[in-house]
Amino acid sequence: MKTSRHGSNLSDYYAPIKLNPVGHDIAAASKLRAHESKRRNLVEHHLKLPLMFWKDRRVIEFGPASGENAAVLARAGARMTFVEPLDYLISELKSKFSQLGLADRIESVHQDTVEHFKTSERYEAVYAEGFIQFLEDAPAGVRKLSTLVTPGGFLVTSMVEPAGTFIEFVKKSFLELAAAALHKEDGASRLELARSLFGDQFSAINHSRAFEKWAKDTILNPLYRPRYFLDLPSTLAALPGDFVLHASWPNYLDRDDLVWHKNLKSAAALRAETLRGYYARAPHFLHSIPHAAGELPLFAPDDGKRVMRALHTAYAKMERALVSKSAEASAHIKGLAALRRALAPLPQSRPALEVVDESLALFRDGAKARDEASFVKAWKSRKLLHTLWGSPGHHFAFQRTDLFS
Repeated sequence: MKTSRHGSNLSDYYAPIKLNPVGHDIAAASKLRAHESKRRNLVEHHLKLPLMFWKDRRVIEFGPASGENAAVLARAGARMTFVEPLDYLISELKSKFSQLGLADRIESVHQDTVEHFKTSERYEAVYAEGFIQFLEDAPAGVRKLSTLVTPGGFLVTSMVEPAGTFIEFVKKSFLELAAAALHKEDGASRLELARSLFGDQFSAINHSRAFEKWAKDTILNPLYRPRYFLDLPSTLAALPGDFVLHASWPNYLDRDDLVWHKNLKSAAALRAETLRGYYARAPHFLHSIPHAAGELPLFAPDDGKRVMRALHTAYAKMERALVSKSAEASAHIKGLAALRRALAPLPQSRPALEVVDESLALFRDGAKARDEASFVKAWKSRKLLHTLWGSPGHHFAFQRTDLFS
């Protein structure tokens, strides 16, 4: 096994607390089947990559953690290469694959990072989920990953999408406001405060990891802030021109709706179409309320782009309060008010506007709160925010293709 002392911002945060951010309990056969079903639903139904395709395919995964997600591909017959910077996660991964009888599906394991890993090999699928946005130069990381993909192969990734993570970021910001006001500075007390605020909501949704892992990986993670959020336009701009979006969750594409299949579009035209689809939906990611197929009222792409600019402006104000660890709610209120002004004229924005209005009310209540009970009451009285979760992590399958050149 190749070893390295290279680390990253994220691994430097994980290592001292020995965090396995996405570890899943799949020891029992029933739990393995449940996890595999959820993973197949993502990979097959949303990312349009049937598991039968992966038999004997060469796959490299960066940041696999303890390998429960990778095990699904290995069980389908994929030949896996892993690049993971944390030694304790490598040990867990090897042990997990051995217990599952999958040790022979591992071609190699490298203790390294995206930035420093070197190889002349190419792979039919490159996986990098949940951490790309935390690289100091995320676009450079995306470009490097793309160089490892064979023609016709796939880059599968996920990232913290700015609009999709809005509700989760409101949670983080409100937690920081409460922690500063209540002088809760150590990790243990902040975790318990987070549990008091959000624990019951977390337990009510179909999560696959424990509350503590979610909290430490997101709302308690010092890197979880707008500086490190990453969206589709930035990712697509970083990819070479022969990469097109194959599929995504949430679905951004209306591709070739009633267009004769023999009328080919260029890769550039497909990429432009993908961006139009993104901006037509992006403001809805602020609430992520499911709609039946065809019933989501789409935004004019230019309107969606203006809303996203307003969101980034709001985040800039809110992030300054986070970085300064200020107990003042005014920066959050000003940022959210600016976002509200961008949404208000658009008839499609009613659900998003309700979420922003509740967020404004939350921080106005937080500005007056003086004890933990009043902060908890302020959060739980926001009925919409307390019901919704958003769609923080968006998943993508990009294909390297010459079909449309």
